Amino acid sequence: MFLLKHKATLLTLARSNYWTPEKRGQQRQLLKDAIESLEKYFALAQPKGNYGFLSDQLETLRFFAKAAEEDPQTPDRQIFFPDEVTIKAHIFSKAEPQYTDAARSAHMQGTVMIAAVLSADGNIEHILALQALSFGLTGTSIDAAKQIKFTPATKDGRAVSTWQHLEYHFNLY
Repeated sequence: MFLLKHKATLLTLARSNYWTPEKRGQQRQLLKDAIESLEKYFALAQPKGNYGFLSDQLETLRFFAKAAEEDPQTPDRQIFFPDEVTIKAHIFSKAEPQYTDAARSAHMQGTVMIAAVLSADGNIEHILALQALSFGLTGTSIDAAKQIKFTPATKDGRAVSTWQHLEYHFNLY
């Protein structure tokens, strides 16, 4: 039940435009709800098979929640929304995720939605799967996201980190 609530909360974040400055309060509450649900799931279910993935996701959620708590007026904020920067980050290379044999055999189709941080130093950090797919497609999407090459966003002449929403589509033709 708690894992289902966690997934539903992440889907709400994925499907809505909560990654804007105007929605900061709602984003913060949804992140807290997702953390609480996943912590309760860990306490009750003691997962084994997907423990590593879920544990990483929990740490990323905690980072996002802490960043969402930052005062928007603080000049030394960790992460900015794309609409708050002078020049947006420019992605110039985005790898395509691999379609796993298991997913192809199962005729799995759909979209993996990811939230990540495009850091001021040019790295992709804190990758959170908002909408996952099974048969390894979420994992290959995260691997592809880690390979993104970009020029960081700038605000008032200095490189800054920004939130980024990514989508990877899987279709069988």
